[in-house]
Amino acid sequence: MFPLHTLRGMAQSEMGAIRRRSTSLVLTKTGKLMTADPAARWHIGTAALIGPDDGPQPDFSVAVREAALMVILTSGPTGYDELTKQLTDLHGVEGWAAGGAGSGRAGAGRHGTGLHSTGLASAVRTELYALRHRLWALHLLGTERSFSAPLSLTETGVAAALSALLARALRPRHHLGLG
Repeated sequence: MFPLHTLRGMAQSEMGAIRRRSTSLVLTKTGKLMTADPAARWHIGTAALIGPDDGPQPDFSVAVREAALMVILTSGPTGYDELTKQLTDLHGVEGWAAGGAGSGRAGAGRHGTGLHSTGLASAVRTELYALRHRLWALHLLGTERSFSAPLSLTETGVAAALSALLARALRPRHHLGLG
């Protein structure tokens, strides 16, 4: 049931393919285009794999998904502990900090102060689980799906990750910096 919930959330909020009308979900113009055109479906779907980053500040979730896909593509199947360590180190150096205000999410902005790596590692791990659910919902996750198994991609998953990273690299920038 969880993959279906994840897929619905992506289709509604990130792909803009469906919307709620009263008690029903209906296709939007984008959704109709996606059903009719496999190339549009691929482009829109793979761009949603990493997620939107159109706010004035870089988004932590998007940064973790992007970096995780790059690590998996370059290193192959990677265990959650190793991936969490690599991404925590990377995002710590980049100035990301774990969020406050009881949200449990990594900070909405960058360059926080006073964070110890445990909070950042927890935030990274949470985002890795969210990425795992996205990959599972889109049938891009490797055959071993247990949380103790290394995170791996199917052949289609590799192509989707490359397409998502390309879409991210070519997107319009809405904030300053390298992010």
